[in-house]
Amino acid sequence: MGTTTQQSSRTTRSRKAPGAKSAVVPTVVPTPAQKVAARNKATGSVQVKGVELKRLNGEIVTSNFAFRSLPDDRKNQVVYFGFDSDSNAAIFILDCASSTVVKLLGEVGGKDEGCERMRYISSDGTQVARAFPDLEYTSAVLVYMGTERLLLSFGGRRVSPKEHANPVVSSFFLFDIDRRTWTEVLTEGGIPLPRVSGTGLWKDSRFYIFGGQVPGGQEELELARSYSVLAPVGKLVGGSWTITWVWIILDKPNPDGVPSLGFMSGFAFCNGGKDVILLPGSLTRPKNDLVYYRDYTPVIYNFDNDSFTILGSKGDFQKLPDEVVWYHAMPPPTKSLSAKLRPFKGLDLSGKPRTVSFLMRTGTDEPGEEGEKAMVSRLWAVSVAQDVQIQEINIHTHLNRLSIEHGVEFHGFATVKGTMYLIGESVVAGDDKDYVAKVLL
Repeated sequence: MGTTTQQSSRTTRSRKAPGAKSAVVPTVVPTPAQKVAARNKATGSVQVKGVELKRLNGEIVTSNFAFRSLPDDRKNQVVYFGFDSDSNAAIFILDCASSTVVKLLGEVGGKDEGCERMRYISSDGTQVARAFPDLEYTSAVLVYMGTERLLLSFGGRRVSPKEHANPVVSSFFLFDIDRRTWTEVLTEGGIPLPRVSGTGLWKDSRFYIFGGQVPGGQEELELARSYSVLAPVGKLVGGSWTITWVWIILDKPNPDGVPSLGFMSGFAFCNGGKDVILLPGSLTRPKNDLVYYRDYTPVIYNFDNDSFTILGSKGDFQKLPDEVVWYHAMPPPTKSLSAKLRPFKGLDLSGKPRTVSFLMRTGTDEPGEEGEKAMVSRLWAVSVAQDVQIQEINIHTHLNRLSIEHGVEFHGFATVKGTMYLIGESVVAGDDKDYVAKVLL
């Protein structure tokens, strides 16, 4: 049974002015809710109707950094690649319609209860009992190749680095989610540098990997100022077609003046998918992994020309909280959100009125009761053209209320089939339940 928080609204009766005749049309008095909505739209804060909270059927473990939300509009699902509560590498599939989670593990490790197993296929086609790779901060994307749904993962850092000579890897894994098989793929076109926390995205059947960190001197990691592109290539082998994965761009240096994209940076497609804006990641790797927007220059990459453009103005990025613990960027949802936004200033690059390029959800630690820090989530509609313009979508009051009433903190965020979802977990002692919150526009 779901719990819904909603904005209160009240209708007011119209009254005749003293001495007026019955033919006088009564004055329409805005309700308090309408006044708030008008004020918020004028100031750029968009109201939502409420947030519906439901308990999840099944386990899903969200954390600040180990996850990327990988939405699947075809199946109304969200896929996560991370670790379960017993620290086993796992894939979680959240079905948004039923609020049910399927957990996938390799054939070795973890408990059988509450999970399904995936078979490892070696390069010669034989099956081998093997656990999932224990990697964090990988570059992962969810793609369809025909009817097959695949999770692609490159790089990452081993969770137990002391047990391995090279904790950062350049391995490429392919997980066939629906067939429940997975394999490590040997690529062609060279050997890329081991890379951790790179930004992975899929465009026109190519796997792009930007930024992150690569090995530096004295066994230290340094920020990567380079990018790579991996593509599937069909080849005729032994009378049948087979897919070979080839690096068509390998650790290509960023042009002069284009900075590193930082640790765990994000991205969002814009300009009709012709470009992608590469969003801020941590410029360093501090213990608290904070993202400093004010110190960062956003970069736009054009796929057709393989070129970078540095935004001349950071624009409304300056208005975001000083320190953002983590964030997610997602495609904008339904037209109902656009109707609530005030018009963005100016035109887009094609000369049309500007629209929402993407949604960005941020999380910050802010002082709470008795000196403890509380996780505060905020949501923003972002428009990218010659500059960056941002309007806030006011969900934090709802989430704060749910946090107080139910003890839930939210880490995951995704838009699936035009609907916004936040995924969280209980922080109440003795309650190990996970939750999903649906944003009602």
